[in-house]
Amino acid sequence: MRSSLVLSACAFLMSAGVAAQQAGEDVLTSARLQMQARNLDSATALLRRITDSTSWNDTLRRVDALVLLGIVRYFQGADSASREAFVQALTLTPALPVPPMARLDSVFGALFDSARVATAPRTSLDTVYTCTPRCRGLDVEPEAVGGGLLVPVGVAEGSRDAHGSALLRAIVDTLGRVEPGSVVVVHSTLPPEIERNMVQGLLAARYNPGRVHGRAVRVLIEHSIDINPR
Repeated sequence: MRSSLVLSACAFLMSAGVAAQQAGEDVLTSARLQMQARNLDSATALLRRITDSTSWNDTLRRVDALVLLGIVRYFQGADSASREAFVQALTLTPALPVPPMARLDSVFGALFDSARVATAPRTSLDTVYTCTPRCRGLDVEPEAVGGGLLVPVGVAEGSRDAHGSALLRAIVDTLGRVEPGSVVVVHSTLPPEIERNMVQGLLAARYNPGRVHGRAVRVLIEHSIDINPR
């Protein structure tokens, strides 16, 4: 699916640049053309001429290059390198908007959100309460909207001989959404594809947030599943 998004992403990127030094713009334009042609290694080499340079002093061009590099690395399947590029870009420009392709690919969107969470400033309002395994200090506990969560898609699609268990933890924010960078697989004996489905299901879940003195707060929750086929 990732490779199928290259052309649509580049269609945006070809028109998304802002005026800056001509040399940098030439490099970025060449990188975009290489992405459009799906020459991702060539695009990476071009972008690193900006991102790895210690003498490059154009912040706008560096941010553009980092975002492009994050997208290229995502297309190459290097999610950790992609996230690191986005973290660097967001560190330079905290208000950086989410790339439009996030609307086409939820995994990419979660990756970018994770980078934003990693660079967000923390304040006293960011106190995390806990519900692992029992809720403490809350007047109202977080509750999943709609009841049940995380249907193991792999089982529904035919892996009915799968069995095992898993425990996931994540932080539910004050809007009732799961913070992308907070999801952790504490332990799992499930097949990898079902484990990935659980993570994606948790990221897509919505909650009524926990509350203290009427104020919504961040809460660490856990979700477990035990699959025992008949």
